[in-house]
Amino acid sequence: MGKQGSTDYNNLNRKISMKENHRSAKRYAKALFDLAQEKKVLETVLEELRAVRHLITESTVLQDFLSSPAISHQKRRIMLGHLFKERLNRLTYNFILFLGAKRKLFLLRKACEIFEDMYLAVKNVLRVQLISAQPLEHSQVKTIGERLKSKLNKDVILSLEKDERMLGGFTIKINDTVYDFSLITQLERFRQNVICA
Repeated sequence: MGKQGSTDYNNLNRKISMKENHRSAKRYAKALFDLAQEKKVLETVLEELRAVRHLITESTVLQDFLSSPAISHQKRRIMLGHLFKERLNRLTYNFILFLGAKRKLFLLRKACEIFEDMYLAVKNVLRVQLISAQPLEHSQVKTIGERLKSKLNKDVILSLEKDERMLGGFTIKINDTVYDFSLITQLERFRQNVICA
């Protein structure tokens, strides 16, 4: 197999692995979500998972700990106890221990995200990324949020991001769908129209 074939094969394996990990994380998050609903601790578990996800995102040491195959199950369990036992609801803590026992702690951050998405779906709320070249004014963000709410018939949580490469305008990302109103895209469309005319 040539160098290009090897690279393609590795990329394909990586994509398949990412899909499998996403499916596994979704399965675990769904099981936790159902239990949290049944035990009437949904909001508590949600807030704890948000905190855990934030902690993982901010700490490369914790990321390494969660993904390292070199740490024994017993040692990992002890460390998880020190980190979380007194800070988390029993259900949330047991979920983390369960992932540890299954050697799936590397899925924890993704499971936290999916759990929150499930919660928002139940509450008829949609998470939307609003990406702009420059920070938008509060009134602009409010108007965009209101229009999205009206168009989608859902409450909207806007997460604002900045991307200076856009030159101007903005992009809206809802799940896997992108609505591109950036200046660079409009210029590219104009260029294509001139070339094709």
